[in-house]
Amino acid sequence: FFFRTENMPKELEASLSRLGRKSVDLYQHHFPTNSKSIPRLMELLADHPNAQVIFGGLADVYSTPWDIPYLTAVLTTYDHDPLAASQHYFHDIIAVHNYSYAYRSWRAVFVAQRRLTARNLDSDIWLNESGVSVWDDYPGPVCDPTSAYRATMQEQADFVIQSALYARAVDVDNIFFFS
Repeated sequence: FFFRTENMPKELEASLSRLGRKSVDLYQHHFPTNSKSIPRLMELLADHPNAQVIFGGLADVYSTPWDIPYLTAVLTTYDHDPLAASQHYFHDIIAVHNYSYAYRSWRAVFVAQRRLTARNLDSDIWLNESGVSVWDDYPGPVCDPTSAYRATMQEQADFVIQSALYARAVDVDNIFFFS
């Protein structure tokens, strides 16, 4: 989960600015154990009513064609939490990733939408950390052109356009690419 707010404490804002960041990874910076995650998250959100919680790291769309196993597991766990429904399942935004085939951007967003709709959740869905590694971008490292999940600069450009179109076809709310 990530914590993002417009009006964060000045000390936190200054620290993040020095790191070149605008959000805080709560698990990394605030939660020593998972058992303290949700109570701490609720406490932080109470102090920052404009904050948004991003449920990220959802890159596992390859093990089964029509599931994102980690997302399903977490939502299923929250199905049994008495606070989950009233707290929008402890998130505002779902962030999915795609690093290989452009059509998988459509699939990742679609699968996330289905999991949320089944729970009457209307979270934004972001496609972020999306892209394909380039192997022929001199002077950077030149990789083996036959290695898996790599592309030429032209193929990467094609991926960006195709991936964005696939994701927009299922109404993704935000798109981020990396090179």
